[in-house]
Formats: sequence, C-alpha cells, structure tokens
Amino acid sequence: MIPPEVLEFYKNKDCLVTGGTGMIGRHVVDILVNHGARVVDASLDWSGLNEGSEHECVDLTDSLFVCLGLTKRMDCVFHVAGLKGSVKATHERPTDFYAPILMMNTNVLEACRVNKVPNVVYVSSIGAYAEAPFDKLQEIFGRQGDPMDYYPGMAKRAGEI
Repeated sequence: MIPPEVLEFYKNKDCLVTGGTGMIGRHVVDILVNHGARVVDASLDWSGLNEGSEHECVDLTDSLFVCLGLTKRMDCVFHVAGLKGSVKATHERPTDFYAPILMMNTNVLEACRVNKVPNVVYVSSIGAYAEAPFDKLQEIFGRQGDPMDYYPGMAKRAGEI
C-alpha cells in the first residue's frame, strides 16, 4: 500500500512513464492517473493503454532529441522501459538486448539531466542481480556475482550507476 501523502504528491504533476504499456509501467500509469497526475506514457506499442493518459508511440533508443522533447517540463519521470526476452534469447542475441537498453537509459537519463527533471525514478530488473534463493535476497543486492540475465542485467546495472 502506498501512503496517501505519497500519492497526493502526484496530484496535478506532469509525469512521464517510459514503458507505460508494459507489465510494470501499465500499473504505474494507472496509479498516477487515478491520483490526479497528468500522465504521458511512452512506448513502442499500443496495448494496455490507460484512457486517462496521453500516449506517445516512440523509440527511446532512436535519439536523445526524442527524449528531450518527452521530458521537457516534466515534474516526474518514471523510467520503466526495458526489453522482453527469455534468458536463452538474451544469450543467443546479446546485442539485441544490451545495446538498446543502454541507449534507452542514456537518452532518457541524459534528457532528464538536461531538462532538470526534479524527480526521476529508475526501475531496474531482477535480471540485474545474481541468482540466489529467496532467503538470501538481501545478500544479492550488494551486487555479488554476475547478473542472472547477463546482458540485459549489465545494461540495467549501468543505468543504476
């Protein structure tokens, strides 16, 4: 449960959610819209749209200029965008995952810096952490070991840094 005072913060704020039609992004958009934020969701597809948000169908890897336009005058940016793929696919085609995630991170985070966005939330991936049993999760947050989904995981770690 998100505390009411946190949700109240977003009322009348301009918020961008990258990956706003994905599994996590869709929920972030819904929460923000339901609490009075003006939301733009940026994604490559049109599935799972919230009618209360403005949708921008864009490729965040394409250009810093695209991201500069999206983040201009935003109060909050939730960078949730990523790429879907099985661990097998990411190992067989590493550059299909590693390079685009790096480009998205670079373009979105640099645009936030240039536009002086005051509130940025970066969503990483469980794949960025080493594989561990549930009772050892606290230990893996210290970054011991290789990520369980190596190429996308390393790209997400780079964004965290």
